[in-house]
Amino acid sequence: MPEIKRTICPLDCPDSCGIDATVKDGMIVKLQGAEDHPITAGFICRKMQQYHHRIHSEHRILFPQKRVGSKGKGDFQRISWDEAWDILTNRLSAIRTEFGGDALLPYSYAGNMGLINRWAGYPFFHRFGASRLDHTICSAAAESGWNLHCNGISGTPPETVAEADLVIVWGMNMKVTNVHCWPFIQKARKRGAKLVVIDPYKTVTAQAADHYIPIIPGGDTALALGAIKVLLANDGVDTSFIETETEGFSDLKAYLKTVSWEKISKQSGLQRVAIEHFAKLIQEYPKTFIRIGIGLTRNTRGAMSVRGITNLKFRG
Repeated sequence: MPEIKRTICPLDCPDSCGIDATVKDGMIVKLQGAEDHPITAGFICRKMQQYHHRIHSEHRILFPQKRVGSKGKGDFQRISWDEAWDILTNRLSAIRTEFGGDALLPYSYAGNMGLINRWAGYPFFHRFGASRLDHTICSAAAESGWNLHCNGISGTPPETVAEADLVIVWGMNMKVTNVHCWPFIQKARKRGAKLVVIDPYKTVTAQAADHYIPIIPGGDTALALGAIKVLLANDGVDTSFIETETEGFSDLKAYLKTVSWEKISKQSGLQRVAIEHFAKLIQEYPKTFIRIGIGLTRNTRGAMSVRGITNLKFRG
């Protein structure tokens, strides 16, 4: 009889989906989203729907292989698990004896956003005394920019998107890489919410937007600051919120007076009228949800882009 086993998606995605795997005779025959999971809600992406074929593929390497030829030749020989274990433990022990545990560096990042999957190997590395890696491979710039303004504050739960009047997807192909947030956006749009997508490339998410803003790569900071400049000129900020919940606003306001529209347009790749229209939407729909992607931070001004975007919401 088939048996349903609960598991979690192993892919590197913010959704960390709960999955029900149908197992028959020791083989996974079907994968589907866990229906009782509040985000997955019975649905998983196309990659995972077919993932069991990869698990049971005849091309998978199922046994330890030892290189027998010169490096790069691709000559390997199958060995036993006991022999592989001896090679591994003897080598690790020799490294720690001769050089100390910190000679071992576990170079990694997330792999999966689930807490168990992400940190599963670290009890071993800590016990071994390995070097501790500063996790800067992926989102360090975004995190630094965020913490300078919102330190200790987590992002908004995706469920709240459904209540927004304006949704801004900034630098993210959400329909492909954050599929479980998309249904909440659809709920919001059925209520009359507008969707703005900001991206250099017209992705499938951008194609589905009410307003697509084709920014140039690295121009996110300029767009954010330009929008703030417009909001200031049109009394589009919440002064009471600024006074009670923020600090340093006067410095930002003074700085923006020194920045010309010519510079903003050049760095963003957008005409002033497009930026003014974007700012008008934010002012018209104060109940705004902004989803920031990580890709926009992978340039020399990445952290500043996040800082500029977080400054956009001067509202209580």
